[in-house]
Amino acid sequence: MKKASGLGLLCVILFTLPAISQNTPKIEICDMDNNTIAADGISIDAEGKCHLTLAAGEQIIPCDSVLEIVFSQSAPRKSAGWEFTLTNGDTVCGIIKEALKDGIKVESALLGDVNLGFGSLKALRNLSGSAQPATEKQAEDTIQFLSGDSDKGVVAEITKDSLKLNSSVYKKEKTYALDQIALVTISQLAPPPEEPKVILALISGIDNSRLTGQIKKLEGKTVSFSAPYKFNSAGNSNELVIALDKISRISFRNPNCVYLSDISPSSVKEYPTLYDPDHIIFPWNYQKDRNVMKTGPISVKGKKFYKGLGVHANCELTYKLDGKFRKFIATVGLDDTAEGKGTVQFVVYLDGKKAYESKVMKGDSAPETINLDTSGAKELKLVLNDGGDLHILDRAAWAGARLLK
Repeated sequence: MKKASGLGLLCVILFTLPAISQNTPKIEICDMDNNTIAADGISIDAEGKCHLTLAAGEQIIPCDSVLEIVFSQSAPRKSAGWEFTLTNGDTVCGIIKEALKDGIKVESALLGDVNLGFGSLKALRNLSGSAQPATEKQAEDTIQFLSGDSDKGVVAEITKDSLKLNSSVYKKEKTYALDQIALVTISQLAPPPEEPKVILALISGIDNSRLTGQIKKLEGKTVSFSAPYKFNSAGNSNELVIALDKISRISFRNPNCVYLSDISPSSVKEYPTLYDPDHIIFPWNYQKDRNVMKTGPISVKGKKFYKGLGVHANCELTYKLDGKFRKFIATVGLDDTAEGKGTVQFVVYLDGKKAYESKVMKGDSAPETINLDTSGAKELKLVLNDGGDLHILDRAAWAGARLLK
C-alpha cells in the first residue's frame, strides 16, 4: 500500500472558510491547554500559523497548539445502516450497495460511494443492534446474529441483502439474511497501514464516521483529505474530497499531547466496593476511547468525547510520567449511560500527594474540568470512588484525559 506523503500537515494546509453570513454559525477552536476561541473564519498558512477571524479582528496562534476545530453547524446524529470499522480503528457509517470481488461498495453520508476491501475491514456492525466489535484479534471471521446465535468461518461475499459464509461450524457454505445479523468480525490477515510521522487529523462526520489522515487543503465548501486507505473505484488514490457541511469536528494528533487512552497504566485496581476489594469479581473494566459499558463513545451531558477513559467505581489507574509532562487535562463526570443516576468522586494524586478532588458528583451534576501542573511529577494516579453510597450505576469518564509535554 502506498504510504501517505511525508510532508507535515502544517505545511500543506491552506484554507479559508467562506464569508460569514448572519445565519452562519461560529467555529470553535480548542487548544491543547483547553482554551476555547469562537471564530467566524479560519485559515492556516504554509508557515504553520492559524489565522482566526474574530469580531475584534484577526488572531494568530501556532497550529501545533490546536487540539480540535468544532463546526457547530452540524452535531453528530444517530445513523441508520452499518458501521464499518477499519483495521486502524477508523469507522465509516453507511449502507451496503453491492458486493465487490474482495469487498463491498458502501454509500456513506460523509464520503459518498466508497469501496471497502475485506483486507481493510475489521468489523461490520448493524446500527440497529447493540453488539460491539471485539478488541482482540479473531482467528476466523465471526457472525453474531440479532437472535444471539453465532457462526464462524470465512466470509465469501456480502451483498445489500445477504452474506455468504464458508462455515467451519456447519462444514458448508451458508447464506444469511443481512437484516438478521448484528455484527460481522473479519479476521485480520494484514496489519493496518503505517501512520506517517506527521501531525494527523481526525475528521468526525455528522453521521458518526471517523477518519484519520492528512488534510491537504480546505477551501470553499470542501476539504481535501489524504486517507490511509484507497476508497475510490480505481483503487489508485488515497485522496478524498469531503463536503464541509458533513463534518462536525476536526481533531489533531499532536506529538506534544499524549492521551492516556493511547498508553497503558502501570497499575490497575478495580473493585465494586471499598469493603472487600480482594474477593469480588469486577465486571466493568475500564475502557479506552469508549464508555465503560462498551456501547459507544464517552458522552457527558450530551457531549461526545472520542478520546478518554470510560470507568466504573471503584477504579484506580496509575501512570508513570518520569517528569516528562507539564500538564494533565481532563473533563470528568458521570457518563450518559448512567441515565442520570450514580454517585461518584474523582481524585488525582501526583507522586502520592492529592492534587485534585472533585465534589461528590451525581446524575444532575455539571462536569468539571481538571487542569493540573505536573511539571517534574514521576507518577499520576487517577481514582474514581463510589461517593460513599456503593457502586450502583457509577458509570463515569475521564473524558479527553491527556498529558502535555
